[in-house]
Amino acid sequence: MSETPYLIAESNITNVTLIFNKFGDPDVNYYRIYYSTSPNPTTLQDTSKSTLKTFSDLENMQEYYFRVTAVNNSGEESDFSNEQRVLVHFINPDSNLVANGTFSRNIEYWEWSVMGTASADWHVSDGIFEFNITEGGDEYWLIQLAQGGVRLMQGLEYHFEFDAWADNNRIIQTSVMAYQSPWTDYSRIGSIYLTNYNQHYSYVFDMEDMTDNNARVVFWTGTSNENVYIDNVSLKIINSSDIEQKGNPAPFEYKLKGNYPNPFNSQTSICFSLPEKNRSAASSSRQA
Repeated sequence: MSETPYLIAESNITNVTLIFNKFGDPDVNYYRIYYSTSPNPTTLQDTSKSTLKTFSDLENMQEYYFRVTAVNNSGEESDFSNEQRVLVHFINPDSNLVANGTFSRNIEYWEWSVMGTASADWHVSDGIFEFNITEGGDEYWLIQLAQGGVRLMQGLEYHFEFDAWADNNRIIQTSVMAYQSPWTDYSRIGSIYLTNYNQHYSYVFDMEDMTDNNARVVFWTGTSNENVYIDNVSLKIINSSDIEQKGNPAPFEYKLKGNYPNPFNSQTSICFSLPEKNRSAASSSRQA
């Protein structure tokens, strides 16, 4: 029989799911769930009779630590389970899918890499990330800042934007892409020309490929010794209400709508829809 429960925590697009069990113990009455934004949580947050619990009211893009205990029929509580750390990453049209995109937490959640013949380090000041480049090497990808674990869902449209500039004019590359071979470039942005003026860059792309739960945002700054600065990195799902509708799209079927005024006296207007363009009026008047 297990001495303590075993816990698994999963971060999903709408909730965090906890799965736990005190295997081999027939005397478990219920479980106590502890979590906080700091390790080794001791604040009781909820209880559960079942071995599965979901939470959807957590702060998005915040890291949480979870532990559970088992309480038997005599009211005795077990020791804590293993601890699980989870980054809450809910997906909705208002959420930034990039964690710490303003670098307010220094380089947390980001991965820094320098390879080959390149030489560089990084510095964060006032929420601005600096690529401090000594030797750019001969390939863009030799110096990179990346963040993985980004969920891209097939069929959705995304808005990727950031601020960037350099000490002097130069080119960098950026992408929202697959984390592994064949390294599919979902955003299809390519090279970006930077000047010494802070500029805002904005790109919209459709996720045409299969859903990727572990895509990454990456900035490549090799091939030049000019320092690069980035800030306010954001990737969001585009809400349909944010898309400007061009004209009046045709309906999918014939439709006869209610007349007005109703009841009517001498005349009334009857509206109808056609699933194709037509030069006739979209509404008609008829004498009663």
